[in-house]
Amino acid sequence: MFWRLALCLLVGLNLFLGVQFIWGESGLLEYIHLRELHQELAARLDRVERENVRLSREIRLLKNDPVYQEKTVRTQMRFVRPGEILYLFSENGTNTGEGSHAGED
Repeated sequence: MFWRLALCLLVGLNLFLGVQFIWGESGLLEYIHLRELHQELAARLDRVERENVRLSREIRLLKNDPVYQEKTVRTQMRFVRPGEILYLFSENGTNTGEGSHAGED
């Protein structure tokens, strides 16, 4: 009788521990979820680090490279030299009819 009760208690304890191992607060499912979260965060960190390197390079070029400075100003701010004409095109590739002549007010 004692051995039967001990065996039932041990089987019950094993079932309880098995359930806790898989579905418990720190169980296997939580571990899998945290591992996936870690992989996502590592990938995000890698993207942010690459973006940081790219921006650092661009800052260095903007501070030290006159050719890059001119290219950036011309592209982003649409600056033109005296005597140049700037043609603006719409997204569909047609001319908007707006042109800018350097030196015109």
